[in-house]
Amino acid sequence: MHGITQVTCLLEILDVGEGVKMTQEDYLIELQEINNIAVNDPKQLTSNNKKRFWQIVGVIKREISPDPQLVDLAVEIREILYLQRLGSTKPMGIVIPIWTVCGIAAIVCPLLFTFSELIYVAMIISWSFVAIFMLGYLWIVNMDRKWFFVIFIAAVGGTVVGDLIIAMMSIELLVEFNRFLMFAAIPCFYLHGRYIGGLIAGIQFDGVSRDVFHFPTLKINYRSYLLAQPPARQWIFFCGGIGTVVTSVVVATVQLFVFGDIFWNLIPILLFLGDLSLAGPLSRGEFSHLLTFF
Repeated sequence: MHGITQVTCLLEILDVGEGVKMTQEDYLIELQEINNIAVNDPKQLTSNNKKRFWQIVGVIKREISPDPQLVDLAVEIREILYLQRLGSTKPMGIVIPIWTVCGIAAIVCPLLFTFSELIYVAMIISWSFVAIFMLGYLWIVNMDRKWFFVIFIAAVGGTVVGDLIIAMMSIELLVEFNRFLMFAAIPCFYLHGRYIGGLIAGIQFDGVSRDVFHFPTLKINYRSYLLAQPPARQWIFFCGGIGTVVTSVVVATVQLFVFGDIFWNLIPILLFLGDLSLAGPLSRGEFSHLLTFF
């Protein structure tokens, strides 16, 4: 009864502006109505339906012990909305190992180009890296089949042709050109930061999907997320956001000591500020989600 009382109080606060006091049962009915629409045809959900749904989710997230019925309905609706907006997920057991190899390769390949005796080996490895990276990326973001092949051929073919042309012009220019591959390590290791945050928070993931920016991300298991305590949920967004900054610091450090390029040190700063200032108002970046807890 204590949990029900807490929910009721929160719902009353939520609706005070409308002069309506909602009970837990009212919200269960409301969620069920939204769920019926979502199950029959998600396209029929209006912006008001979705807004109301997320308002109720906000209440559930603030509960210490949320009601199981509210959680079950919220999870079911969220799954439908997620699939409609971001598509299906891919297995973490496949993606994360491949993305780990790609992240390491993104850092190692530019270094191989600095050894004159390994130039051709470096070229072949870098071409393989680009092919695997693009295959993984296009698969994860559920790219349409037609565009899948167009983008893949353009990326891999463009890299191969570009390397060969630049190599004929200047080996030094080839080394300079390929060191920008290192930037790909940042999105590759982003998944690892979010995964570590989930381990700390005790929150599970359903797989890998695209996010609103068309980058690979880990899809949060919403049941474990709603049942976790609010302070624990912060770890997912903190580790996900800070992970990209840490990876970019590593990349910038390598660029500084190997290539003497100090300007790459701006990348961690831009990523950190960009997530706060650009993604923040849109409530889509990791740090913007983190700030909603404060």
